[in-house]
Amino acid sequence: MPKPRHLTVLPGKPGFYHCISRCVRRAHLCGFDRETGQSFDHRRDWMVERIEMLTGIFGVDVYAYAIMSNHYHLVIYLDPDRIKKLSDREIVERWQRVFTWRKRPAAEISMKGTKPETIDGWRRRLCDLSWFMKAINEPAARLANAEDGCKGHFWESRFKALPLLDEGAVLACMAYVDLNPVRTTAPSQISFARYTSVKRRIGRYFDNDLNPKKKKLGPVFSDDQNAQELSISEDSYFALIHWTEHKHIEDSARKASFSKALRRIGLSKSGWSTVTRNFLDLFRSAAGNSDAYSEYMEQTGRLSSRDMRGRSILYRKAEL
Repeated sequence: MPKPRHLTVLPGKPGFYHCISRCVRRAHLCGFDRETGQSFDHRRDWMVERIEMLTGIFGVDVYAYAIMSNHYHLVIYLDPDRIKKLSDREIVERWQRVFTWRKRPAAEISMKGTKPETIDGWRRRLCDLSWFMKAINEPAARLANAEDGCKGHFWESRFKALPLLDEGAVLACMAYVDLNPVRTTAPSQISFARYTSVKRRIGRYFDNDLNPKKKKLGPVFSDDQNAQELSISEDSYFALIHWTEHKHIEDSARKASFSKALRRIGLSKSGWSTVTRNFLDLFRSAAGNSDAYSEYMEQTGRLSSRDMRGRSILYRKAEL
């Protein structure tokens, strides 16, 4: 039975989450539908643009994404404190960029005509993960149903949100998400996975002649200049992704770099390969080391041993 959302996403507290939203009725979100002979590739661009736009409105940073044929993945950091610092005017301006079509034209919403309690409600929603996912899914469903000439649900009723409790879990989940399209399509080359965050990172830092060795691994979409960064560099992450998929790196310096990063985080090299291929099977309630997991379970009042196997594989003593 699904858990209430407040037992998964702790209200008012920052944290990393892996979110998945799937289509119903064998609906096609993107790609080529063999049954109808239709191509929905244009929806991929819309989804990526929509996600990027919403990170400038909600208190959310996106660290990884993958747009698949009938679902999509996000690794996000929810930061309620960022929204709490905004003025009432900024809250109104952000809200009307997304939701005014539901009731009133944007021109009719102003500070003068908006009650303080209404603004407080909008402020809470702009740092609410469910409202962020709603702002992605609802317009996408309307667009898809209009193109398909049908009515009804396009998405499953609930999106999945898995708490990522430490840097190791975040890094493993990012690799799982970035490599997901590569492992489900042919040929198995990461350059073909156009609608993933790692492809976006590669294009951003190599095409613009920037040096990823000096750039820490941060969000791919964010409007916060002080957004959280992971302890490894972009270059180490690229090497880690390459090794995870191909198990071979000719550049010994790059291999040493990501190996050192895994050791520092306390992850096992052999366990890493298993977890990044089977992340959703190994972690069902939350992902993190034993201390972080126990603290999270105590905060939520939940008792679970479903994730013990994943923890034992990913966090066993490094063999490097």
